[in-house]
Amino acid sequence: MKNYLKKNMKFKLLNPVFYCCIGISGSGKSTYINKIFEREVIVEPDAIRKEITGSVSDQSQDFKVWREVADRVKKNLDTMGLAVLDATNTHSSLRTKFLKNIPEGVRKVAIVFTPKGTDEEIINKLYSRIEQDIKAGKDRSTVPHEVVVRQLQQFKNGLQTLDKQFDEIEHIAV
Repeated sequence: MKNYLKKNMKFKLLNPVFYCCIGISGSGKSTYINKIFEREVIVEPDAIRKEITGSVSDQSQDFKVWREVADRVKKNLDTMGLAVLDATNTHSSLRTKFLKNIPEGVRKVAIVFTPKGTDEEIINKLYSRIEQDIKAGKDRSTVPHEVVVRQLQQFKNGLQTLDKQFDEIEHIAV
């Protein structure tokens, strides 16, 4: 993975790139991308949700949130040539719909956070991470156990479409 814009390098990429995180809640997406990319290129629906509703967990305004997400991704691509979407993106059809907003000529790269273990081990590990983050006071979305179960199934189902949706796929084992 290239270390774009770290160490205060400010420039616009000549060949624009859109990075899309794909992974279940608690899989380490935010931790990973915050080590790689400058904050200004990362678009976080949870942070935008908090701006709009006052809570990262309040999904009552999600249409408005995702419209703002799309606007910020486009703005980052226009001004810096780089945008990173920090969201679960486990549902293939929703991902396809969002990717239609990415302009022609922009290279689309998926960063896939692939969990290891049995379904039960994966669900327990990721749900435990979420609970630990919340207990530690981290401002993150509360994700019920049943949602983690559903995200795992969506993640598995969506793996088949990745090569049709993206120009490049990078796998991170978690």
